[in-house]
Formats: sequence, structure tokens, C-alpha cells
Amino acid sequence: MKVDLQLCNPKIPGGCGVGGVADLNGKPSRDIIAMSLEACVRLEHRGGHIADTGDGCGVLLQVCRPFFEQFLPRRLIPDPDSPLVVGTFFFPPGEQTNARGLQPEIDRFFRRCGLKPLMWRKVPIQYKVLGASANQSRPEIWHALLSQGIVPKERLPLVLFQVKNSIEREFRKIYTASLSADTIVYKALATSIQFAELYPDLLDPSMESALCLFHRRYSTNTFSSWELAQVFRYLAQNGEINSIKANRLPLLTFKVNSA
Repeated sequence: MKVDLQLCNPKIPGGCGVGGVADLNGKPSRDIIAMSLEACVRLEHRGGHIADTGDGCGVLLQVCRPFFEQFLPRRLIPDPDSPLVVGTFFFPPGEQTNARGLQPEIDRFFRRCGLKPLMWRKVPIQYKVLGASANQSRPEIWHALLSQGIVPKERLPLVLFQVKNSIEREFRKIYTASLSADTIVYKALATSIQFAELYPDLLDPSMESALCLFHRRYSTNTFSSWELAQVFRYLAQNGEINSIKANRLPLLTFKVNSA
């Protein structure tokens, strides 16, 4: 058996940089996040940009429960055996007229679905590191903290998935980057170098994770936007579906000849 390992075809440009860091024993640590941010910076050559605005960058990591519990009043902290759900929401620009006005409506929606909203947290962001275009289109980014309410724990992932989809249908201008008790997404219309300084949460010593997936986007057939940066919410993937030819040729590089 012979395998042709020609992994580089100069006629098809590379795109996107993606990777992950994980602790094999499942132990959360600060180092996992720090190594992921550094690795993503080293993949900057895989991403695209227009002037000083990158095509997008982001990470998916575990919900660090001790970090988020510090923002909750003691009476609202769920029991240790109960999940703490964290959602990342992109609201249209204009905090006073959009985010704060829509949050009570979303809270009512959560309650109708059996969830218990605990609080909204404005995500701290160092906007000064962003490019001009990214700053002009930047959304208002908030975290929603919830408990499972009356939803059984075994049904919680499915209910959260359904709630995420329903919110985006009912509130057309809102984008849900993540909504889970297990993982959370931080992302931005930025280069990896800008992203590494953008979110103070990711630089906080108390923020820990046992895994971190990172992505630096190279936009090929869509315009860059905050929503399209870091294109995974539950699964990681690299690249876009551009054409039949572009998908066939990588498979043809692995030609297996058997006698």
C-alpha cells in the first residue's frame, strides 16, 4: 500500500488557523488559556484582514464556574450539584436603547422555557485595541447567567440548544455566541494579536479551563463580521465550503494504491 502525502497544493490557498490545547487529565488551569492565546497569535499568518481589522478570532473554553460565581449575590448561586449556565449575547450597538431594553424580554422567554435567569453581566472589553472597522460595527456584548430552573439536568443541553435557536428567531438582531453550562465562546472581529488583549476575562488569573479551542479566520466567500468570527459554537471546523473542486482535491491528495 502506498500513500501519497502531498498536503500542499499551490493552486488552492490556505485559509483559517485552528487548534486546541487540553489537559489530558481534565484538570482546569490558567496555563491552558494562556497557551491557546499564544498559539493563536502564532497562527496570525493563517488569517485575513482588511487594513487594521482582522477577519475574526475567538476561543471556546469551559465555563469556569468559580469565576462567574463571583459576580452573583450569594443567595443566587446555584447549589454545587446544579449547573450554572452562561450565555454570550451580541446585542446591536447602543446599550441604553437596545441591550437593557431587550434583556427583560429575553428573561421572560427564559422563564417560559423553564430556566431561571440570575443576572446580566456587561462583558469588559478593551475596544481600543480593535481596528477602525471593527469598532464601528462592534456589538454590545453581555453574559446571561442562569440556573436550570425546573428543567431536568439530563434535558438541559437540548433545552439550551432550542432556546438559543428560538431567541435568534424571535429577536432577529440578537446573536447568541454560546449558551451552555459546559462551554463558553469569546470572539471578535479582530486579529489574533488584537484578540489576545481584548478580553480582560481571558487574562484574569482566576479564569481556568481544561480545554481551549482557538480559531483565526480567513474570510473567503463571505464578508467579515462579528457574528462570523470564530465559526464554532459546539463543534470546531476549519475552512468554508467554497466549491466542489476545492473539496475534491484534498481527498485526491490521499491516493491509496493497493496491489
